[in-house]
Amino acid sequence: MRLAGTYHPIDYILTRLEDFIPSLMHTGAIYSVDQQLLFVLDGDKIEFDALQQVQLQKIRTQRPFTTQWVESPNLLEQPTNSSQKSLYDEEKNTTLLVHLPSSKNDLSDILLLTFPGQLVMKDTDNTFSRMSTSEKSLITNFLLNIVKSEFNRVLSERRLVEGFAVVQKAQLVKRQNLEQALEETKRLYLNSLKVLIVEYFEKLSSSYDCTFIPSSDLVERIGQLQLGIEDIYYHLQGAAELGYHLMYGEQEITILGSYINERVSVTSRVKSNQDIPGNSDKVYQLLERYEDAAADLQALNSAINGKNVALHLSPPVTPPAITDAVKKNQKRISFLLAQYPEKWRLIRKHLKPIERLDNSYLSDFRKAI
Repeated sequence: MRLAGTYHPIDYILTRLEDFIPSLMHTGAIYSVDQQLLFVLDGDKIEFDALQQVQLQKIRTQRPFTTQWVESPNLLEQPTNSSQKSLYDEEKNTTLLVHLPSSKNDLSDILLLTFPGQLVMKDTDNTFSRMSTSEKSLITNFLLNIVKSEFNRVLSERRLVEGFAVVQKAQLVKRQNLEQALEETKRLYLNSLKVLIVEYFEKLSSSYDCTFIPSSDLVERIGQLQLGIEDIYYHLQGAAELGYHLMYGEQEITILGSYINERVSVTSRVKSNQDIPGNSDKVYQLLERYEDAAADLQALNSAINGKNVALHLSPPVTPPAITDAVKKNQKRISFLLAQYPEKWRLIRKHLKPIERLDNSYLSDFRKAI
């Protein structure tokens, strides 16, 4: 059985009557549901015309939680007459009408209960051989208390069910709003990520003498990996190199998401000896010399700046010489800083000309988002 609060009070009470009085001969009700008047007897819907509806509505004018004894449960066949002229007439009235509050405040809903000549009531020792006035009074009081209790139970549970429904609906709306916000955040993130990738590929394109074009699935793939800025550059560098060799000689190379190796991370990747430029790469060796001088200063607890790095080079140079060297090779230095993000940590942070080239990628990313 469903929760009591999900039933119309009349429907629920009708299902419960068998538990209280299993020997009832007939059960029924006259009640309003969704602005429609229903007459149900023993589970069957009784049809009635407009004139008969007026007759039923007149019976519904009694106050809620009042009772009335009539002769027949089918109130359309025999008019209701509450005044009895003899004891015999009273004994013929075996159908109890129980008036209950209705959705229409000026009318009542009605339960119809027809009793047999000999009645046994559940959870009591009383057996009625005939329906005398005193016995009817006892039955009326007993049933009225039960029906009133069950009726109030339905209304109480209905308030709880309606409250749960309101909370559930609010949670559903909140979830939908969060999903929409998440989709919007994802869209904005992917747009910003695309701008970052395009700008980074523009920098790489000048080094490889071709144009790298990111595919839409590349942007999705990078976004799914949830990488930091250095990891993003590392993966894009690897994808560009792969695309360059696969499409060697092409002026425009589309970089696909499948070119990304997501199993490699910044913390685990290690460059092999053949990947590191040799002595022939003068710019690489220049950065190595600057980093070694910065490491010596760090060991001596000295300030790492352009002046001190210049003095600790072998042979020493002037600070402007470092600035000029970086300026003349800034394109190659930018490329090496992006290709080897784990190297030259000290001069990236403390040597201003190098720091500006290194931070150009970070500032580009901040502008993109």
